[in-house]
Amino acid sequence: MERALAREYRKALDVILAELGRLYGSFPMTPAQRLERRRLANLQFQIEQELTRLYRANRDTLLERLQELYRTMYYMTGWAIEKELGGAQLAWGLLNPDVIRAAVLAPIDRLTLDDRLERNRRRVVTAIRNNITQGLILGEAYEDMAKRIRGVLGQDARKARVVARTEGHRIRNQGKLRSAQRAAELGIQMVKVWDATLDMRTRPAHRRLDGVKVGVDEDFNSPAGGKGPAPGNLGRPEDDINCRCTFRLEIAGYPPTVRRTRAGVTRYQTYEEWAQARGIQQI
Repeated sequence: MERALAREYRKALDVILAELGRLYGSFPMTPAQRLERRRLANLQFQIEQELTRLYRANRDTLLERLQELYRTMYYMTGWAIEKELGGAQLAWGLLNPDVIRAAVLAPIDRLTLDDRLERNRRRVVTAIRNNITQGLILGEAYEDMAKRIRGVLGQDARKARVVARTEGHRIRNQGKLRSAQRAAELGIQMVKVWDATLDMRTRPAHRRLDGVKVGVDEDFNSPAGGKGPAPGNLGRPEDDINCRCTFRLEIAGYPPTVRRTRAGVTRYQTYEEWAQARGIQQI
């Protein structure tokens, strides 16, 4: 998904720089030619058209990949639950496409995915327009103007990558959660257990959540203020952006004895136990 977004940004940059080259035309240009209103207005129109195409393509990519991720996690979690139950076959049913789409487009902090993408598009259009106008006033060469535009689009591409990772993480856990809820409907007694990443990049609030158990239909409560059914779904940027936590399902009477870490499979420990064993000071 991130590679697909990056390709669209490279394509948009090529188109915008080509339009900028047409504005410059043959060298040298006089200051009056650089600020000629009609040519500048046409350039700005072409740039806005290309950025609109870019954001539509990115939206389509995100929608398609996130919906597939939801389906994949739903059925993979069902498979894992059946294996834990000794190969029992449960009735998972077919997912409703409208339900999946609604999950992907659900508001986060009162903004939908479309809202966030459109807000970013308007911001980038304004930033590029301002940079071009400033560069023309200063009489900058094409190479300097191109550098300005690369900087604006490069920064936005990094933000798009964060959005993709955050949304992918949210949907991954939502698909897993829906599978757990379906198992509970079928009479399987389970709890959700917060599973943090065992390294120093894990935010302090989520270190403290590691190992916390709640019912399948209950919410986790973060020390940072978020509240929600799964990691990436706590409703606050402080908890959700760049979160790498997940949750595992624990069937009643079958607690884990081991845990996979970067160093391999080890005896099961919570984050605090892991950090204490290594002399890591908690924040």
